[in-house]
Amino acid sequence: MIAWATVVLAAANLLSTRLAVVGVRLSAGMSAAKVVGREVGAVLGPALVAGLVPSVALLGYSLVWAGGYRWASIVTISAVHVLIQVSAVIAASALIGLGVQGLSIGRIVTGKRPVALLAGLAVIAVVGTTIIASAGATQAVERSKDRQLERQAESYRAAHPDLVFTYTTYAVVSDDAERVNAGLADTYRQAESTDGALFTDVTGAAEVGGFEEKHRPTAMVANTAFLDSLDAADVGLRHGVEEATRPAGGVALLIPSHRSGERAEIMSRTHEWLSFEASLRDPADRVTPQLTVLDDVDLGVVPRLDYNNSSETSASGSSMYLVDPVMVVTDARGGLFEDHFYAGRGVFFDRDSLVSLLDRNGVSGAADIESVADASELYRVNREADYRAVIIGVVVVVVVLAMSLLILSASYLLRNRTAIFLQWTTGRSYLGIHWHYLTLTICLVVVPAAAYLLTTDLGLATSAGIVCVGGALALVAVTTALLLLGRQERREALVIS
Repeated sequence: MIAWATVVLAAANLLSTRLAVVGVRLSAGMSAAKVVGREVGAVLGPALVAGLVPSVALLGYSLVWAGGYRWASIVTISAVHVLIQVSAVIAASALIGLGVQGLSIGRIVTGKRPVALLAGLAVIAVVGTTIIASAGATQAVERSKDRQLERQAESYRAAHPDLVFTYTTYAVVSDDAERVNAGLADTYRQAESTDGALFTDVTGAAEVGGFEEKHRPTAMVANTAFLDSLDAADVGLRHGVEEATRPAGGVALLIPSHRSGERAEIMSRTHEWLSFEASLRDPADRVTPQLTVLDDVDLGVVPRLDYNNSSETSASGSSMYLVDPVMVVTDARGGLFEDHFYAGRGVFFDRDSLVSLLDRNGVSGAADIESVADASELYRVNREADYRAVIIGVVVVVVVLAMSLLILSASYLLRNRTAIFLQWTTGRSYLGIHWHYLTLTICLVVVPAAAYLLTTDLGLATSAGIVCVGGALALVAVTTALLLLGRQERREALVIS
């Protein structure tokens, strides 16, 4: 909607600069319908070219060099662009028509423009783009923090470059699914029993820890080998977890200090979830969960390894790390979980050993093997591309904001041309002449930005920094516009006087 309003503002400003031409044509006897058609065409043509050239180039690249990749999406987006531009130009034409109603042709010919209308549209555009820019800046700050934490998690994966994982094929939903799942689960259990496998999962643990804002998980299921591999896990913690997970059904529940107030609730949810998972096993294999709680366990940034969980890793806002999570630690030997829980899951240290186990269990055709390092690199590249898209979006919105401020400044100068000229001839300074307008425009940027940022959880210092940057950019844009346009306005005022 803001994009559409901005196009309306730009088109209205362009149409208003051509009103003198409109007046001349009308005074020459040309019909109003013909004049309007020509003016709309004069503005709409360049607007459509500017919008369609990139789309046509992208579509051509897709069809010629990319095998038609996403061609339908490109065409759809191009159609939306055309609709936005056509409707915006028509709306701008109608607004300009309303704005000049009551004006004689003579006044139009001499350059009279609907300044109040343009100023109103510019104010709407300034406030709207400010809010969008604030949202983009918030997202950029959050992504920047996320990148720093991702790098810490990446250091763990870089220290284990030979890790591989399996992802299942269609066989897990075939008629032979029960046998395949059992074979895959046995593969994991056998590898874990020889310290050849790690396990992390956040989907099941969502029942335990819940989700943070933006649906980021706060809890993880892991095995003892993974916990032992973390630098933040000291000897005392490892020993406590080993003792807790040794008996059948043994589980260690690690609760971080910042969630100590939820201890009873987390324990209850964990016990309920574990009891449900245990009930899925055959009665002969079923064990009772033996829960041991370890309090105030802060592990810092904990990497995730469950790249085979594509729904989680591709979800919006999902990250391949957790910060001080609630952790449910148990091994496959504890016997709590049935085959489906382990089928096609886990991370393995040795590819050759994994291939041998899959063959031995008769499920080599049911799972493909992929490197954690490759999956991590692909994930990193996608996240970096996403971050760059956010930054580019913020830059584009700031440019639109500057354009809106330029049009607002032009309207201000046009409306107050004579008064500004008289003050200038008396020797008043730039600041003395324009300080009211400067204050107003800075408030138009600072107030909406501050109001939006108050709804976020960025923190006071970061929010204040964004507001100050926005106010400074607005001051620079408006000052530049006044300096560039003011000289021309003074000349015109001198001619008129």
